[in-house]
Amino acid sequence: MKERIYYVNGKYVSPSDAKISVDDSALSRAYAATETLRTYHGKLFRLEDHLIRLQKSLDKFSIPFSSQSLAGVFKTLVEKNHGGDLSFKIIITGGLEDDANEEAKKPAVIIKVKEIASKKADIYEKGAQVITTKLERVLPQYYSTMYLPAILARMEAKAKN
Repeated sequence: MKERIYYVNGKYVSPSDAKISVDDSALSRAYAATETLRTYHGKLFRLEDHLIRLQKSLDKFSIPFSSQSLAGVFKTLVEKNHGGDLSFKIIITGGLEDDANEEAKKPAVIIKVKEIASKKADIYEKGAQVITTKLERVLPQYYSTMYLPAILARMEAKAKN
C-alpha cells in the first residue's frame, strides 16, 4: 500500500512530514475542533453536512476558521489517496499559545487520511460485547479533541473483558 497523503496548513504531505508546533494549544490544552468523514468507493459522503457540523464546533470554541474553505481539499485528497473507502480526521487547533487564557489566533489545520478496513465478519454474525459507563463527554453536541472520557471508558471495558 502506498503511503497516505495528509493535508497540513495548506500543504499535501506524507504522514512523516505532517508537523505542527509543540506549542500548539491542541497539544497542551486539547483546544481543537474535530470532525470525521468518509468516502464510499471514492465518493465523499455528506461532505456539506460534516462541514456545517465542524463549523458549529469552530464557532462554539471561538476558533477563527471557515470549514467551507476545505471543500475542495477533500476532493484533492481523494484523488491523491487513490479513492476507495477512506476516512478523514479533520483537526482545527486553537493555534500557538502565548497565554493559556487566550482565545485562538492562528489555527493549525490538519486532515489525516486512512483506508477503512472492513469489519470482521464474526462481529456481524456473533455480535460484540459492550458495556455502559457513567463517564460523559464535555459538550457532547460539539466535537473536540478532548477524548479522555472515551479513553477511560475503553480502559474500563478492557478491564471487564
